[in-house]
Amino acid sequence: MKHARVVVVLVSIALLAGCATAPQAQPAPSATATATMPSPTPTPTPEPEATTIVVGGRSAIITDQHGAVMFEVVYSAPDPATIETITALLGVDPTYEELRRGAATDAFAGTVYTWDGFSIAWSGRWEDEPGSGRPRLFVSANTASASGVAVQTPDGLAVGQEGDLLARFPDSSRADQLSDGTMFAQAWLNCIPIPSDFPNAADCAGIATNPADGPITSIFAPYELNHGL
Repeated sequence: MKHARVVVVLVSIALLAGCATAPQAQPAPSATATATMPSPTPTPTPEPEATTIVVGGRSAIITDQHGAVMFEVVYSAPDPATIETITALLGVDPTYEELRRGAATDAFAGTVYTWDGFSIAWSGRWEDEPGSGRPRLFVSANTASASGVAVQTPDGLAVGQEGDLLARFPDSSRADQLSDGTMFAQAWLNCIPIPSDFPNAADCAGIATNPADGPITSIFAPYELNHGL
């Protein structure tokens, strides 16, 4: 009987085990939808454009809106493509005039190119005008803005600003008289010394007022200080 009781117990355990509730299968977690954000549209980088011409003693530098140099006009060694490059940067064709040395143009012989008030006088292009050691280019401006490009000295002086040069620059200015009797004034600034047998020889940026007590009427370079020529 003991053996039968054991069998009954084992069977009962087996039945109980068979009647146990099977664990419910858990549903697989659904994938969470991820919103796709649109990629930001890249901001286009503005193209460099000429904004300023800085007229110094040795060269005139054209810079862009970030202050980067786009072109340098070296007076004593001009790039052969100077005229074409400035034309492209300013976006306007120059007018030009050819001058021969003579009674009316004794100080200069060559071609003068002008872009909306900014000029380059290019000398030494003719066989009958041998080089004299002077710079081959002279620049000048009678405007504060040539085709939308500001023209100024390294100190920020520009046409139309206050003149009074004799008072402001007593050690680097002088007054003179035109043939019609009008008094004008000139000042030489931002001078760069040059090797010379003459004392204090330098290439400078020049500014002028006409009349002498008026506002700045022109910027020009190089102003050849004590060159002995």
